[in-house]
Amino acid sequence: MEERRRYIRFNVPLRAEIVLNADIECVARGEVVDFSRQGVRVKFYLPKGSLLREKILLLKIYLPNRSLPIEVEAETRWFHVSQESWELGLKIRKIDATDKAEILEYAYKLWRKEI
Repeated sequence: MEERRRYIRFNVPLRAEIVLNADIECVARGEVVDFSRQGVRVKFYLPKGSLLREKILLLKIYLPNRSLPIEVEAETRWFHVSQESWELGLKIRKIDATDKAEILEYAYKLWRKEI
């Protein structure tokens, strides 16, 4: 299968939350699986019957040694549902440039340790 991604994805296990409904701020907890300059793959633990209606989501990513989460506005590109979780492929729409650089730097350091 031909690789269509423009940027490398870094495996970077980070705690994350998705705000499912901005009006009542329903939060689903999960983790970042991988991260790139333009996208992020996340896994969330929601019941199989849960409906993920929003196409545009607010994603909160928690870096170690940082008190506040990094907020990312993202667009759902694909999802897979299993018995215990949802896996989503998200395209980053809006993130502070400094915050993005901080995540990528953290991911790069993890990647360097692996090789």
